Amino acid sequence: MAGLAVIASACADDFDQTFKVDAPASLQQYAYLSEYAPLKDYINRANTGNFKLGAGVTASEFNKSGVQFSLASSNFDEVVAGNAMKMASCVGDDGTMDFSTVEDFVDKAKSAGLTVYGHTLAWHSQQANKWLKETVLADHPIEGGGNNMEKYYAEAITNGDCEGAGNTNFVCRHYGQDDVNPTFDAGAGKDGSKGIKFECTAKVAEAWDNQFFIYLPKEVLNSTDKIHFKMDVKADKAASIGTQAHAAPGAYLHWAFIGNVNFTTDWTTHEFEGNVTADGVSSIALNLNDFADANVYYFDNISWEIEKERPAGPTKYMADIVENSDCEGAANANFVCRHYGQSDVNPTFEAGAGNDGSKGIKFECSAKVAEAWDNQFFVYVPKEVLGTKDKIVFKMDVKADKPASIGTQAHGAPGSYIHWAFIGNVNFTTEWTTHVFEGNVTADGVSSVALNLNDFADANTYYFDNIVWQVEKESKGGGLPQTEEEMYANTYAAMDSWIKGMMQACAGKVVAWDVVNEPISGADNDGDGYYDLQHASTASEADKENCFYWTDYLGDIDYVRTAVGSARRHFAEFGGNASELKLFINDYNLESWWDGNKKLNSLVNWISKWENDTVKIDGIGTQMHISCYEKPENQAAIENSIVKMFEIMAATGKLCRISELDMGYVAADNMFADPLKTSELTEEQHKKMAEFYKWIVKKYFEIIPAAQRYGITQWCLTDAPANSGWRGGEPVGLWDINYNRKHVYAGFAEGLSEATK
Repeated sequence: MAGLAVIASACADDFDQTFKVDAPASLQQYAYLSEYAPLKDYINRANTGNFKLGAGVTASEFNKSGVQFSLASSNFDEVVAGNAMKMASCVGDDGTMDFSTVEDFVDKAKSAGLTVYGHTLAWHSQQANKWLKETVLADHPIEGGGNNMEKYYAEAITNGDCEGAGNTNFVCRHYGQDDVNPTFDAGAGKDGSKGIKFECTAKVAEAWDNQFFIYLPKEVLNSTDKIHFKMDVKADKAASIGTQAHAAPGAYLHWAFIGNVNFTTDWTTHEFEGNVTADGVSSIALNLNDFADANVYYFDNISWEIEKERPAGPTKYMADIVENSDCEGAANANFVCRHYGQSDVNPTFEAGAGNDGSKGIKFECSAKVAEAWDNQFFVYVPKEVLGTKDKIVFKMDVKADKPASIGTQAHGAPGSYIHWAFIGNVNFTTEWTTHVFEGNVTADGVSSVALNLNDFADANTYYFDNIVWQVEKESKGGGLPQTEEEMYANTYAAMDSWIKGMMQACAGKVVAWDVVNEPISGADNDGDGYYDLQHASTASEADKENCFYWTDYLGDIDYVRTAVGSARRHFAEFGGNASELKLFINDYNLESWWDGNKKLNSLVNWISKWENDTVKIDGIGTQMHISCYEKPENQAAIENSIVKMFEIMAATGKLCRISELDMGYVAADNMFADPLKTSELTEEQHKKMAEFYKWIVKKYFEIIPAAQRYGITQWCLTDAPANSGWRGGEPVGLWDINYNRKHVYAGFAEGLSEATK
């Protein structure tokens, strides 16, 4: 079944196209491909309407205007970022958002005459897990202590080693010039690596004529904050440089900060650990003209860590499991009254029946007929099943018209007797008293406390108020977990904030999106005939750790409706024409031959649930990470399932998009066998793949009505290297690893030409 992992992989978006190896010895058999025009030239635009031919690219490489940019801009209409527009790429561990790569990508594409397809807004994978799990869903502090917390240092600098592109944490102020963020010069860093080189002019008037700032625009530190600062430094001339605490660069706060930095002509490390010297600090300033002469300063490996607090491990706490304990609200599901000869009822709360004249429960008990349990009052927690390992505190205010001593029992559901003793005898008097029990549950499987009111044989009236049932629980987060309502509200706000940030960054320039990615699981646990949505409860242990399931906090319906609503609202807010916005649900295995396209039918069913008068989903994206098969019967099976998939998609009336098309080759009889590596393929097999590409393109245009054709996106431009995280070593591209056209290029081109003529 190893091949199934390829077919059913949910990590289909994780790819890397920044690779290069030696070209094959001979390309003679491919010479005919040089006569082919760019792919998009084979589309007869008069017959295709708004159809877009798309390409998956690595945004950071595309932005460099290199080979990926050239291939994409010359052959395609639209580009899709493999990872750059996902949450984990834009949102940091502290929730700060950086859309600089996205903004550059969108502008770069626009300048090349390409549209950008947004991928993706809501997914369970590649999310900002640390922020979502440890901040958005963070436990509340436990009142009176008991919180299990620890101190740790968190790095606040991005690209401190100067090897990447991010430079917003560094500011150079040259005398008489505007502030600039530096470039990173090769050879200017320690050991010949990249670093920051600051060419400082001689002092004109003040020590701060030339300044170098380390700046944290998203942090405001105070004198209560402890930091650890470290950087490697060197200069052409030895110098001792003073430091200051600033707010933004130039907004002076305090004359001393991390001590004097001593530069020599060899690399040394300056280090400071201690508290911030003022309030409102976001910058460290180095006054380079403390050394009056012109000089050249070098900086590398800059680290600014801030002491923070986080949960250190599990914490025990007591949680009340009774809703409406004080009887002042309407919720009564936790209380059950069993009157002799009558059906069980949930009580009403009567004014004046509680302690101090408040609302309470009034139980009018008839005289004993046969047993002590002829009349019973239950406190019932249907969502809990407790056992002898569980420690509880049970407390309630009680009163009766006649004094009585009432025994208690442990039950499952009310009436499902388990054990004769539970919270001890409850002694009622004609005045309010408080009954308290603290200890372990007396049996396993307990969900109810039963009071046998006919232990007192006479008729009597009993009153109950302030009923508290606490259970000792363990919190992995170190404090008191949020309620379901709090988790919903905070998760909703986090999703909305993320989508708002992305829409603001794109400023209405990206009009089509995977609003939700890969929502459908491959399991039907409720037996309704359709696959369920993805949830942590059915995920692997690795996915539980690495993923964030919005469904667990927003629910199966609101999860999608929230994403759709946020996307439409913020798209219009930041300059988009609302009528142009198209939102897709994107998923894999929709062509599943092994279950009769059940996953696609499940998706269509879920869409019908998600949509209402205010929520509209415009289209369906089918990823189509497929294989071509050597065995004719297997090839027929995949082709039949693709036809059926297109027919089901077309029948929805929605826009239909092939979103991530790539192809491997399976030579074995078993359809789940591992696909061949590129080096193992014969020319005949390459040509068979070309025919399959041609067939797919033609079937898409044949079955999908013109008005519903959004487009086809080729996911991998080139074949994957052996060490690729996505289909490693497979022939998934239209170009080979050296950017030479392959037979599949011709198949794709001919499919477009014949389908749109």
